[in-house]
Amino acid sequence: MQLLLIMAMIGMTVGVMAALIVLLLRGGVPASASAEQEAAYASALQARLNRERIAPVFTPEVQFWSPWIIKWAREYQIDPDI
Repeated sequence: MQLLLIMAMIGMTVGVMAALIVLLLRGGVPASASAEQEAAYASALQARLNRERIAPVFTPEVQFWSPWIIKWAREYQIDPDI
């Protein structure tokens, strides 16, 4: 009985892993964003980069570094609130 359970668990694990590999390799996820998506992202990013502070959800310890985070985010064109 225990051997049967062990074999079932191994089979299920291998099956799930194989399914994940197939989905990842052939999942149909587009390799690049469309021009509309890139334009929308660039617009939203510029709105965030034009702010003077990061989001208020961060702790005071993180808020202390806000000017440097904003400067770094502008330099590398990255959302400062990630």
